Amino acid sequence: MAKSLARPGGNISGAYSLAEELTPKRLSLLKEVVPSARRVGVLLRDDWPNARRAWQNAEEAAKQLGLELAALNASSAGDLATAFSDAGAKHLDGIITFRNSTVVTNLQLIVDQCRKLRLPAVFDACGCRWSHVLWAQHRGNLPATRALCGQAAQRNSGRRDPD
Repeated sequence: MAKSLARPGGNISGAYSLAEELTPKRLSLLKEVVPSARRVGVLLRDDWPNARRAWQNAEEAAKQLGLELAALNASSAGDLATAFSDAGAKHLDGIITFRNSTVVTNLQLIVDQCRKLRLPAVFDACGCRWSHVLWAQHRGNLPATRALCGQAAQRNSGRRDPD
């Protein structure tokens, strides 16, 4: 057993992702940028092994932030159109994603749909330049959105992009 993630000691192999543990932080970032947010969609794949545990974790965090979650299930690229149609029908104030093969494989398509719907979103999957940032210029809190974009640009490239 490793002593800690920061200093595991000895020889180790394998990989570990903090994607699930960071769900509360992603919800908090969304709430910070969209303070009026009440309903948040969760783009997930309900047949994914950790989906149930991740959902429970997200519900606990959402409750503390005064948010209601709505599941947007997508097991394939074809399901994404339905998921985003549902997002519009449910009058969501933003979206977060749970990492799974559908999200990782179709991240750019998801980003494009969020932009099209002007729906703020926080992604947990890497693969595009703004993967951890809120997409879409939200009408209510542009300074916070710009600040988060600047932080992500620094993290992703080691330098700050111009506004």
